[in-house]
Amino acid sequence: MKKVMALISCIILLSGVSLYALNQANTEKEAIKTVIQSALVDGYLNNYDIEEMKKGIHPEFRIMELRTNKLSKRGFEALLDYAKKVKPNRPNGREVKVSVKFLLVDVIGSIGCAKVEFYVGPTLHGTDFITLLKFEEGWKLMGSVAYEQEKH
Repeated sequence: MKKVMALISCIILLSGVSLYALNQANTEKEAIKTVIQSALVDGYLNNYDIEEMKKGIHPEFRIMELRTNKLSKRGFEALLDYAKKVKPNRPNGREVKVSVKFLLVDVIGSIGCAKVEFYVGPTLHGTDFITLLKFEEGWKLMGSVAYEQEKH
C-alpha cells in the first residue's frame, strides 16, 4: 500500500510540474503575440508610433525579403525613418488597418519564433517568420524573413 501511495504521489507531483511548465510556455507565447501586435502591427504598420516600436523591436532588428531573386534587407533605423516620414501625413495612422493571424508561436528558453500572416483589410498581404529574444525588460523582435503574396 505504501508503494502505491508513493507512486500516486509521484504521478501527482509530475503532473503538477508538467502543468506549471505548460502554463509558463503559454504565458510566454501570449507575451510574444502581444509584443508583435503592439510594436510591429500597431506601432509600425498601423499607427507609425515610434515609442511603441522602440518598446518591442530591438535596435539590431533586420527584416529580409527575397524579390525577383534579390535579397532586400531593412534594419530598425529604416523602419523608424519610414514611420517618421509617414506619420505627419497620416496622423491617425493607416486608413485600411493591418491585422494578423498567428499560425505558430514557439518558445525555447529565451528564444521565441512566430509564423504570422499579415492582412491589409481582408486581403492576405504576406507571411513572416519572426524571431525574438527575451531580455530582462521582455521580448524583443530581432528579425523577420518576409514573404509577400504575389498580386494577381
